[in-house]
Amino acid sequence: RKAGDGVERGAAPGANGFEQMMIGAARRIGEAFLDMAAKAVQGVEQIARAGIEFNAKMEQYQVGFETLLGSEEEAAKVMAQIRDDAARTPFDVDSLTQATRMMVSAGMSADDARKDVLNLANAIAATGGGSAELSRMAANMQQIKNTGKATAMDIRQFANAGINIYGVLADSLGITAKQAAEMDVTYEQLAYALQHAAEACGMFEGAMEAQSQTFNGRISTLKDNVTQL
Repeated sequence: RKAGDGVERGAAPGANGFEQMMIGAARRIGEAFLDMAAKAVQGVEQIARAGIEFNAKMEQYQVGFETLLGSEEEAAKVMAQIRDDAARTPFDVDSLTQATRMMVSAGMSADDARKDVLNLANAIAATGGGSAELSRMAANMQQIKNTGKATAMDIRQFANAGINIYGVLADSLGITAKQAAEMDVTYEQLAYALQHAAEACGMFEGAMEAQSQTFNGRISTLKDNVTQL
């Protein structure tokens, strides 16, 4: 009996220790689960917040286009095209919207504005530029459209963006770069030159598509797709 009593008395601390170990493990598991749940809730909240902010921004952009175009249907079409362009190019919704809005406010139709913006974006992509350069150069193109011809400062802006605009003009018009530099360059000539450069056998053919396949380009298009989703 004494031996048995000793065994029983000796077994109790071991049993208690095991019980405490299990309780501690359960507590740690519970805390880890609660932490994961809290992080999951935070993630959902962040996604919801991003979605609300994106929708609010799209609504704001669309209202702006409704004012410019005088049509809710046309504005919705323009925004759908911009979202599609952002999802397949290295340029984001904000810069494409800003650029398109500038062109439309200069008196262009929505279709012509989109075409000229994408041709400009292609030239910027060819020289390694991104959304910031597109916004800046769209403002430059808007100014040229409003005044009718490019000033020396306007041409310098192209050079600052890495675009040899005289070379682009020369290639599209079949003249030398020197002759192009002596011209009074109009918006129509610039728009045509950028379109020519983006087409088959042009100086910047496929530049935007190639840039979209780079690491940064893939990240940009992925970000646009996820944000829209």
